[in-house]
Amino acid sequence: MLPAPTRRDLRTAATRAETLAAQFELAARIDDEVPSTWHLGGEYAGRQIAIAMGSPRLRRWGAGAVTHWLHLTVHEATWLPNGAALRPASRNVWQWREGLPGETPHLRVRHPQLGLLEYMLLPESLHPDQLGLAERTLKSLPGDISWLSAQHKQWEVRVSQLDEATPLAELLLRLLEWQGLKPLSS
Repeated sequence: MLPAPTRRDLRTAATRAETLAAQFELAARIDDEVPSTWHLGGEYAGRQIAIAMGSPRLRRWGAGAVTHWLHLTVHEATWLPNGAALRPASRNVWQWREGLPGETPHLRVRHPQLGLLEYMLLPESLHPDQLGLAERTLKSLPGDISWLSAQHKQWEVRVSQLDEATPLAELLLRLLEWQGLKPLSS
């Protein structure tokens, strides 16, 4: 069980969320169940985006440490056809416990910063060109991303283990620009 967030943790999470919301003109609200998690949403570059972000206190090496995370969802058409999905290969807890490998990935891509990425491209009957696009997408991921999922009408990325010095606005711009979203006013 995670330790309860301190007042400082809650202030830090609120400040980070409110600052990011103001910079990107998004609406912000605190999560109903987790007081250190915030939800931001609105329109950016003509597309709907949703952000969940938080600052949990974790136990590491016997001491409490705060780590920050961000989950970005952009609602826009991707290069994937309707009904297709690109997501990480998964392994459930029982497979992990028994030492079983889980899903056999369709794609194994070596990323210079993230190491070996193992992903599924579904359905398996997609045209071979889609496999090439998926490989290029994975190779082009910014080094901050720890998880990616894409479907026909949206894509999602997660960034975890951010420290307090990480400028969130720069990180968010880098993630949005990776997919070609630039502010309409620029």
